Amino acid sequence: MATLLIIVEYSIKCNSSLHINFLDYEKAFHSMDRITL
Repeated sequence: MATLLIIVEYSIKCNSSLHINFLDYEKAFHSMDRITL
C-alpha cells in the first residue's frame, strides 16, 4: 500500500493522469483447470 501511495502522490505532484488496475489472483487462478496451468 505504501508504494501505491507514493505513486499516487507523485502523479498528483507531476499533474499527470494515473490508471490503476487491480487483479485478484486468487479468484483468477481458482477458476482455471490445474492441468491447463
